[in-house]
Amino acid sequence: MKIKTFSIIDFKNLEAANFSFGKGNNLIISDDNTQGKSSLLKSMYYTLGFDVRQFPSGWNYKDMYFQLEVEIDENQYTITRQQDIYRVNDVEESMNVKEYSLWLREKLNIDMRLLNTRTRELFKAYSSAVILPFYIDQDDSWDGGLYRNVSDTMNQYANIPSDIFKSVFSLSSLKLLELQNKKTIVTKEKKTVVLTIEGLTNAFKDYEKEHEDLPEVSKFDKEKLEKDIQRYLEIQNEFNDRVVKHKVKLLTKSSELDKHKQDLKELEQILRMTRGRKRDIQSECNYCHSKLTTEQSLTRLDLSDNEISISLLKDEYKKIVDKLTIEIIEIENEKDVLDNEIENIRVNLNKSRELLTVEDYVNASAKMKASDELRKLLEKQILIKNKLEVEISELTKEINRIRAATKELEEKIQKEYDTLIVEMKKTISNLDIEELKFLEFKSIPGSGIDKNKKFLGHYLVYISLLKKYSNYKIPFCMDSFIKNEISDSSEVKMFEAIDKYFFDEENQTFFSIISKNLKNVNQETSYHKTNLSGNLLSKEKYGEIKTKFDFE
Repeated sequence: MKIKTFSIIDFKNLEAANFSFGKGNNLIISDDNTQGKSSLLKSMYYTLGFDVRQFPSGWNYKDMYFQLEVEIDENQYTITRQQDIYRVNDVEESMNVKEYSLWLREKLNIDMRLLNTRTRELFKAYSSAVILPFYIDQDDSWDGGLYRNVSDTMNQYANIPSDIFKSVFSLSSLKLLELQNKKTIVTKEKKTVVLTIEGLTNAFKDYEKEHEDLPEVSKFDKEKLEKDIQRYLEIQNEFNDRVVKHKVKLLTKSSELDKHKQDLKELEQILRMTRGRKRDIQSECNYCHSKLTTEQSLTRLDLSDNEISISLLKDEYKKIVDKLTIEIIEIENEKDVLDNEIENIRVNLNKSRELLTVEDYVNASAKMKASDELRKLLEKQILIKNKLEVEISELTKEINRIRAATKELEEKIQKEYDTLIVEMKKTISNLDIEELKFLEFKSIPGSGIDKNKKFLGHYLVYISLLKKYSNYKIPFCMDSFIKNEISDSSEVKMFEAIDKYFFDEENQTFFSIISKNLKNVNQETSYHKTNLSGNLLSKEKYGEIKTKFDFE
C-alpha cells in the first residue's frame, strides 16, 4: 500500500486542506511542535482505519471528513471516513467499522484472526489491529510497553500485541488458529458436560436417599392389581418424570452457579490485588480450600495480568451469577407447583384403602424406572465427556505439530532480532535494550532520554523485521520520537539510527521533524517534504476540496 494524497474538510468551520506524498520517504516538517504535524499523521492513520486513542487538543476530528487516495497492488482507491462511517470508491454503500475492516483485509490479502478476551474464541481482526505494527504514535507509543495502549479498541483481544505480530510474521497460520479456536470450543463443551455429570450424580444420590424405604416390587401380585396400577402409573409417572427433570435442572444450575461464584470471588480478589499490586497476597479456593497466589489464579482463569481484562471478565461473571440465581429461583418455584399437584393426587387416591397398596407398588416401580433413567443419562454424559477428551487430545497433538513446523521460521526471525539488537547498541550510544526478548512486549524500565532511546531502538528493530518478514505492507509512520531533553551527541546518534533502519525507498515512510533537526538527517537520502506553518486548514481551500467528497 502507498498513500498518495490526503484531504481534510471541516464542514463546521468551512475549512479544508490537501496534501500529496511521495512513494518513498516523507518528512512532515514544521518550525516548532505546535503546527499540526501530529494532527496530520494521526488523522491519516485514523482514516486508514486505526482508532487513535487521543488527538491533539483543539483538533475536532469528529467535525471533519477525511479522505485518502491509496494505491494497493497498482489499483487506486479512495477511503473516506467521518467518525465511524467509511466510504470507498469500489463499494456503492457506506460501511461501518466491521465492514470496512473486511474490505481492508481483502485488499491486503490477509486473514488475521485474534482471540477475544472474554469469549476466548477467534474473531477476524478489525483494521486497528492490522495497522498497529506500522504506526508509532506521538503520545502513546513512548511509555509503558511496546505497541501497547495506543488504541482502546485493542482491549477486546487477548495476547496483544504478540498475537498480531505472530500473524504478521506468519508464525501463526490460519490452520493453527482454527485448531486453537476449535480446541477452545470443545473444552467449553467438556466443562458443560462435567457440570451436567455432577448435577446428575447428585440427583441420583438424592433420589435414592429419598426413596430408600419403599418396598420391593416383587412382593405384589402384578396380575391382580394390573388394572388399577395402569391407571395410577399414567398419573404418577407423568408427574414423577417432570419432578426428576426439574431436580436435574436445578442441581445442574446450582453446580454451575457455585462454580461461577467461586470464579467471581477469585476475580474480585485478583482485581483488588492488581490495583494494589500486592502480589504476595493469597486467595483461598472454595472447593478444596487450597491457597492460590494471584499468578496461579490468573493461570487458572486463563487471564493476563491486565486490569481491564480482569475487570471485564469479572463483570461478565457477575452477570452470569445474577442470571443463574434468577433461573434457580424460577426452577424452585416450578418444583413447588409440581409438588402441590402430586400431593393433591395422593390425597384423592388415598381415599381408597385398596389404592394404598397400589400406591406402594407404583412408587416402588416408579423409583426403579426413574433410577434407570437417571443412570442412563449419567452414562450417556460420561461417554460424551470421554469422547470430548479424546478430541481435545487429538487437537493438541495437531496444534503441536503445526507449531513445530513454524518453529524454524520463528528461530530464523529470532536470530535476526538478536543481531539487530546488537547492531542497534552500536548505532545508538549507551543503549541497553537486551531486557526484552523477541515478541516480548513488557513495560520498558528507565526514565528520561535513556528510556526514550530504548523505545526507539526496539521500534527500529521491529520495523526492520517487518520490512523483511511481514506478509503485507502498510506505510510506516513514526511521529515525534524525541520526548525528553536530549544532548546534541545523543540526538545525532538517534537520527543516524532513524536513517539506517527507518527510511527506505522501497517502503513508504512518514516521519515528523522540526526544521532545526533537518541537519541531522542524511542529506544524500531522497525525501518528499511537506512543510506546515500556521493553521493546518484554511477557508480558501474549502470550496475546491469540498468537491472531492461525496456527502450523500
